[in-house]
Amino acid sequence: MARKIFYENAYDSTCTAKVVAVEGNAVILDQTVFYGESGGQPGDTGTLNGVKVLGAKVRDDGEILHIVEDASTFAAGNDVSGLLDWERRLRIMRIHTALHLVGGVAETVAGKCQYAGSGMKDSGEGHLDIMAEKRIVGELVQQLEAKCNEVIRKGAEVKSWFDELKKDYRLVQIDSLAPIPCGGTHVRNISQIGAIKLRRENVGKGKDRIIVTLSS
Repeated sequence: MARKIFYENAYDSTCTAKVVAVEGNAVILDQTVFYGESGGQPGDTGTLNGVKVLGAKVRDDGEILHIVEDASTFAAGNDVSGLLDWERRLRIMRIHTALHLVGGVAETVAGKCQYAGSGMKDSGEGHLDIMAEKRIVGELVQQLEAKCNEVIRKGAEVKSWFDELKKDYRLVQIDSLAPIPCGGTHVRNISQIGAIKLRRENVGKGKDRIIVTLSS
């Protein structure tokens, strides 16, 4: 199984690695900075030895597949240099962390919440489906946006760790908010999210979809 460098330092954008195998247009490495698409977070893009990585996916066994534009120059045992599309990764990290923040702050304006799904785009937009004691509509959306941006301006550390007893069970916590299970990448401090905008969509009975967009 590849060493997942992004769990050690999500800000590493380059790596050297050895090719373990090539399967069609997918390259498997012994270690990688490329996050494989999973949990609603898009897979990373970039280059391997200058060849475009169109995306990264997680195989059923947990191995990361680097989908390249042309695999003809790769073979098992080759040394390669990987380079992320860093601006894209950083946008994803910002919006991913913002979704966790919105979910945590929502309970302060709408009461106890249940979360029914989430997703994000590499353009800097994501969504969170919430079922709360109060419907998050009208002024409540504005209140939630204002509170989130206030917390972002103040800044708070984002921590992540693997549970000592449960294999591959990773937790993420923003400041004093409750820790939640998450296998994605995040910024170190929520101040790095920057200002966000919120809008609401109705996606079902008792469920509000909160659309989160990075303002810059």
